[in-house]
Amino acid sequence: MQLPAMEQSVKVKVEVSDVSLAYDRTPVLRAVSVTVEPGEFFALLGPSGSGKSTLLRLIAGFNQAQSGRILIGGEDVSRVPPWRRDIGMVFQNYALWPHKTVAENVAFGLEERRLPKHAIRTRVTAALELVGLQDYGARRPGQLSGGQQQRVAVARTIAIEPKVLLLDEPLSNLDAKLRVYMRAELLALQRKLGITTIFVTHDQEEALSISDRVAVLDGGVIQQIGTPIELYDSPANRFIANFVGTINLVRGRAARSDGGVTFESPAIGRILLPGAVGEGAAEIAIRPHAIVLAQSGAATDPARTWVDGTVEAREFLGEFVRYVIEVNGAEITADEPHFSDRVTYKPGDPVRVGIDPARVKLFPA
Repeated sequence: MQLPAMEQSVKVKVEVSDVSLAYDRTPVLRAVSVTVEPGEFFALLGPSGSGKSTLLRLIAGFNQAQSGRILIGGEDVSRVPPWRRDIGMVFQNYALWPHKTVAENVAFGLEERRLPKHAIRTRVTAALELVGLQDYGARRPGQLSGGQQQRVAVARTIAIEPKVLLLDEPLSNLDAKLRVYMRAELLALQRKLGITTIFVTHDQEEALSISDRVAVLDGGVIQQIGTPIELYDSPANRFIANFVGTINLVRGRAARSDGGVTFESPAIGRILLPGAVGEGAAEIAIRPHAIVLAQSGAATDPARTWVDGTVEAREFLGEFVRYVIEVNGAEITADEPHFSDRVTYKPGDPVRVGIDPARVKLFPA
């Protein structure tokens, strides 16, 4: 059985406009503005204390901002109580009633809305089928695995047919392998329902793997909003570069040059960055996969800047090998794809480190 009403529901936009919130004069959110498009799977990503869960709770109506507006489907809900916002929320701990069966847990929100019993039975059956738990209705939460409990929490939420689905770190209690499986399941379900979804996580891999777009928060401020590829390839600042993925940060000085900037540091010497803008104390950011290694004395690509180094450590990660290279007192991390016939280096080996200027980002220090 499907949920026809849900699959044909109108997709709504969520707009947060200039929202600020403080606790005891301590700012938690600072003039935050973000728009989640209809039917989008949108992630709020950031370290602990960044304000992402607070923002989600504001959208849900559990907290109230001191300033700004929140609109859902064009309606200002800033002063509307949670139960009138037509939002469904899945909590980190799932918040299931241990004394109720799975079916009774899923039915709870429908009973609170005083739906007819036959309608409740129909929606509960349909919701459990959507999450693959149609044969588990008579069980209690304590008889289920963590992944199954998470599905019950999702089924209970989608059974009320909300306009917006909010997910507050719903995978954090699962083991690593199950998290990978369940995030794929969540995305497949969201695509099937077409419901606007906002997902809070501190795990960058989760955010990048399933989201259409991501807002990265730090210190209550949105640092950047973009697609996962945009955040990874074109970080707006040093924080994004360092937080999203693995990065090499090298300090030095930048000076204007014809067509770009010349960056110079004790670690890598001088490198010309075409198209870059900046002057004075600066840092460059280089992703490990953008660095290539060559044997000492081997012919090298002249389009790259090369510097001699020594392998300090090697980590085999299956698809690639991660090297830590000592270069003039600094450490550079390089990732090389693994093939059975490819040359590998061991700690102590001299190597040449090749940097492609086109893949370097420049930030003020």
